[in-house]
Amino acid sequence: MIQLIRLVRLCLQVIGIVAIVVGFGLLFNRRVINEFTSGNWTDTDEQVVPSPHGLHFAKTFHRTSGPDESFVVALSTGNPNRSDEYFQIVEIRDVSRGQASVAWDGTGRLLVNYPSTAKVAEAYAITHDVRVVLNPPLPSDQPSALER
Repeated sequence: MIQLIRLVRLCLQVIGIVAIVVGFGLLFNRRVINEFTSGNWTDTDEQVVPSPHGLHFAKTFHRTSGPDESFVVALSTGNPNRSDEYFQIVEIRDVSRGQASVAWDGTGRLLVNYPSTAKVAEAYAITHDVRVVLNPPLPSDQPSALER
């Protein structure tokens, strides 16, 4: 009878240890892994707009990450390496598909039109010999977004 009690006690201890290990594993998965991967987004190509002289291409994307939506503009770099072919120059947040657009104004000016309710997350003023012009322009109290 004593051996049966010891065996049951040993089995309960093993079950308890397994439950603790599984619990910590689930907690680790939920807290660490999910937070690490929560920054994933999905880019959907919208359009590729060639510059008038054909040296640059502006590529636009509609980016979604959960409930967040953005309009992203990337500029061709001339680098044939696929991972470096385009360089992100503008990101406008809180904008739905079709609310923002790009157009070339001459060979070296790229106009980015977006609703005034949207937020400019990133914008380069001049890059790869292309001047980026935002419409509407940023308020004067937010110059840092253009000084990158």
